[in-house]
Amino acid sequence: MSTTTTTSKQWLRLAVNVASWAPTESVFRRALSCIQQEEQARILRFVFIDDAKSSLVGRLLMRYAVQELTGTQHEECKFERTDRGKPLLAAPSLPLLFNVSHAGDYAVMAATTTPNPSHTANPQTQPSVARDHSPGIDSDSAEVEQDMAFSSRDSQLLGVDVMDKRKPNAVESVPAYFDLMRKQFTPDEWTRIEHPSKSHDAQLLEFYRYWCLKESYIKAVGIGLGMDLQRLSFVADSALNASNTHVCAAATVTIDGTLRRDWMFEQQHLDERHCVALARNFEATPQPFTFLSVEDLLCTLEPHFAVHEAAASKFPSFRQKIKRL
Repeated sequence: MSTTTTTSKQWLRLAVNVASWAPTESVFRRALSCIQQEEQARILRFVFIDDAKSSLVGRLLMRYAVQELTGTQHEECKFERTDRGKPLLAAPSLPLLFNVSHAGDYAVMAATTTPNPSHTANPQTQPSVARDHSPGIDSDSAEVEQDMAFSSRDSQLLGVDVMDKRKPNAVESVPAYFDLMRKQFTPDEWTRIEHPSKSHDAQLLEFYRYWCLKESYIKAVGIGLGMDLQRLSFVADSALNASNTHVCAAATVTIDGTLRRDWMFEQQHLDERHCVALARNFEATPQPFTFLSVEDLLCTLEPHFAVHEAAASKFPSFRQKIKRL
C-alpha cells in the first residue's frame, strides 16, 4: 500500500551542525536503522567518528528530502549508486532533485521537486550526494566534455557545496597553499582572491568562496574534478559578508569564454567559518539555509532497516578525529 501523502513544499535548503552531535551508541544505532544496510556498511568502514557522522547525516538528509518534498515515506525508497559512486534514487520514480555536501562542522543539502520525473530517473543527470574532493584528480577529457554538454543544456541541475575556510594543517602558510592551488583558478579569479588590500585571512576566505562556487557547479553537472577548472571563471557576489548570513545571488560564471546567464548561484555564510554555495540552471527564488539538528531528522524518520551486525563492535572502536586548532 502506498503511504504517499500530499505536500506543498517545493524546496529544502538545510544545514546540520554535525560536529555538535554527540550520539550515544543507542542513538547512533537508531540513526543507522533509518538507512539501507549497504550504506550502513559503508559508514561503519570509516576510521574516524566525525567522518562516519557526516556521511550518516548526509544519508538521513536525502531520506528527509524524499519524505518532506514528495510525501513518500522514506522506507519505500531505494537508493543505489552509479558507476561513479554517486547515490541516486532508484525507486520509486519521483520528481526530485537533490545534492548533499559536508565539510568542517556542517552537512548541507539542497533539494527541490521538478515537474518532470525523467530529470531524476537518469543517473547521468540526477544530482546527488558528493564527497568533497581534492584537486588533481584526472579523468578522460572526452567523457568530461560530453557530460558537460549533455547535462548543462538538457536537464534541470542542482548542486551544493559547503566549505570550511581554515587553512589545511599540512600547509605552512596561505601563500604556500595558494601556490599549490594555482592551476584551479583563472588569472582574473586570482586577481580578486589575492587583492593586495586584503589580509591573508581575508584572501583565504575569498579563495573558499570561489572554490565553493566551482564545486557547486561541477557537482550539479556531475563530472567531478576531472575537468580543467580554468574553463570556469567566476565573479563572486561582492555583497557576501562573513559577518551575516544573508543570501547573495549575484555571482556569475563564464564557461569557455562565454558568460552563462542560464546558470544561477546562491551564496551564504552559515557562520564566520563556513560558506555554502548553491548552483542551479533553472529559475528559483533565493532562500537562506534552514538549520536543523540531527534530532530533528530522527524525529521525522522512522527506523525501518535492520542494523548492520558490525555496528555492535564498531561504535566503541571509532577513533576520535583530532580537531584543528
